[in-house]
Amino acid sequence: MEKRQRVAAEGAEARAALAQVQQAQERLEQVNDRVAAQILALQAAANAERAPLYASRGEAIGRVPHFWQNALLGHPWLGGLLTERDRGILSHLEELTVEENEDIRSGYSIRLRFTANPYFHDAVVEKRLCYGEGGELSMHTTPLEWKEGQRPELSDGDGAMGRGGAANGGGERGETGEKKPPGPKRSFSQAMEDEAVRLPLFFLTFLADELPDDDECDGMVETLQMCDAIKDEVWAEPMKYLLD
Repeated sequence: MEKRQRVAAEGAEARAALAQVQQAQERLEQVNDRVAAQILALQAAANAERAPLYASRGEAIGRVPHFWQNALLGHPWLGGLLTERDRGILSHLEELTVEENEDIRSGYSIRLRFTANPYFHDAVVEKRLCYGEGGELSMHTTPLEWKEGQRPELSDGDGAMGRGGAANGGGERGETGEKKPPGPKRSFSQAMEDEAVRLPLFFLTFLADELPDDDECDGMVETLQMCDAIKDEVWAEPMKYLLD
């Protein structure tokens, strides 16, 4: 009898303690939510204050030939991804802008503006990265209209993104017109080594909108890493990477 009473008392004490833990946890969550809201408000105010400074900076950058191309080339990681054909395309890049969503947790967009060039008809290429409430990521990029003979063609098993077929849609077809099955997937680094001259792999990776379902292809993952590096490093401090 005495033992059962002692166990019951201990159980009641533990339940009371757990109730206190839960109350404290709920109050902590309230504090965290309040702080998160304050941080978002502060960041929104900071972005509003930065906007005219970015505009002034952009106006000055517009007077420096090949500014953004040289900033990308000077970045220790991004510069190493640029192939010869990427450099040709980026020689026509006249403006790079990054804009965070009003709710900065929901994503951002990168906008590249080009002068008339021999590669594609589009003057502006925009990539939007959007995070859902559960943290899931989706990417949406301007479909490019390549000029005749300029669409990058990926050989079987190629791909900065580990897929066969032509860039921005369509695999190769056989003599009967049937679509050939894609070749084996290859990593981004392998494609870089084999196609360093023929393909604009930096540009194709930037254009990629799909994330991989497995670990066999790391090119899609590099799309997100590339965009984050552009936003957080090149856009934030371009003078740090600018080549003479």
